[in-house]
Amino acid sequence: MFISIRRKILVPFSILILLIVFNYALSYTVQNRLENERLSLNRTSDVIAKSHLLLGHLRDAETGQRGYLLTLDPSYLEPYHRGVAESNRIAKALVDLVKESPKQKGMVDKIIQLKDEKFSELALTIDKAKAGDISSAIKIVQEDTGKDLMDNIRLELAVFKSIENKILREKSAAANSNWQLAKSMLLIQIVILVGAAIFTLVYTDERLVKPLIFMREKLKDFDLEAGVKEFSINQNDEIGSLAKVLNKLFQRLKLRSEELDQVVRELEIERDKALNASTTDPLTGLANRRKFEEVGNNELRRAHREDSVVNLIMIDVDYFKSINDLYGHTFGDQVLKDIASCLSSQARRPNDAVFRVGGEEFVFLASGLDAEMACSFAKSLRLSVEMLGIENEGSDISDVVTMSAGVVTIKPSAKHDIYSLLQSADRLLYQAKNSGRNCVMCAPMVDFRAKESE
Repeated sequence: MFISIRRKILVPFSILILLIVFNYALSYTVQNRLENERLSLNRTSDVIAKSHLLLGHLRDAETGQRGYLLTLDPSYLEPYHRGVAESNRIAKALVDLVKESPKQKGMVDKIIQLKDEKFSELALTIDKAKAGDISSAIKIVQEDTGKDLMDNIRLELAVFKSIENKILREKSAAANSNWQLAKSMLLIQIVILVGAAIFTLVYTDERLVKPLIFMREKLKDFDLEAGVKEFSINQNDEIGSLAKVLNKLFQRLKLRSEELDQVVRELEIERDKALNASTTDPLTGLANRRKFEEVGNNELRRAHREDSVVNLIMIDVDYFKSINDLYGHTFGDQVLKDIASCLSSQARRPNDAVFRVGGEEFVFLASGLDAEMACSFAKSLRLSVEMLGIENEGSDISDVVTMSAGVVTIKPSAKHDIYSLLQSADRLLYQAKNSGRNCVMCAPMVDFRAKESE
């Protein structure tokens, strides 16, 4: 049976063509999948960041309302209106980001409902104050309805961010897994293609080269060396074409491998940026509120295990709004950077940590200090900030920038979380503000661990 050279080459050549198409399709699919995962990681990080911003603007609106009720100064309505507008904008953005997830959308809808109720309560008190009925407005505030709403919002946002952080970790793990899978698939493709090339050579040798050698022996006028040279891999025939196809195939494979490695490196860089941005305050470089929650709860668990104390110092820059109004936001940002640097320089012990948890609010987390030592340390922080000598003509108490602080020292129980400790310090900070600012309010040490065992 006559079998042409074309027919002998057809089977292995067809297999190689199919592998090229498969390699292209697989590489395209893997790249699309990795790109989708990168976008998904960015979207989840954006959800976490916007959730943090939403709480900050809610607090700004509440601060503006309180300032207006206490002073009836219309300038306090500016942060209130700005907080309302920004909160609504961010809430809308959150809805768009989670609209494809019914569970997440349900949580966001609940947060938005609580937000709207909170804003209704704030608007009611402001309207009454504007109408001259300040006593009714204060009475509404004292009923703690707004505080309960704010606590519920914080709780819902904390749960929501916890879920989003879990999703982020899962997506990061899945992305890592898929990157490893992509590399493994690339290696398998290389092995398959190399195997196919070997198969082609063996097939050609068995079906073409050996029969030709046999024919050469039969032809007396055929020169052996010329025959060998003639059947060189570089000759311009079907075998030479196959060699060229293989060379192009490996060049394409190398190019695809380099492109895939580049995509993986870019995704790793974007992932690291997203994770770092989600735990770092971009202005001061300090750890942010999300990192504070993680570190603070870990510190409470450690203190509970070791039967030791945790110290939390809640810090607020006095008359910071006046700084922005008089000197501009650029100067205000530099003030926050300088104070952050000053506080960080005092974090000298292994467990000391400083966080920026709000606009002009900082937290200094320490451990192992009794209540008196913690109070003294907080006073030294206040003095250090004052000694910076940053000008502030908008202050009613000093010519320079000052700070107020609330200090809490506890032995935590197993049920303690960092936000309950933060709320206690915040109440003391509020007392410091009402006592004239530029001062420190401290609470005695409370042993919740002993109460837990009773």
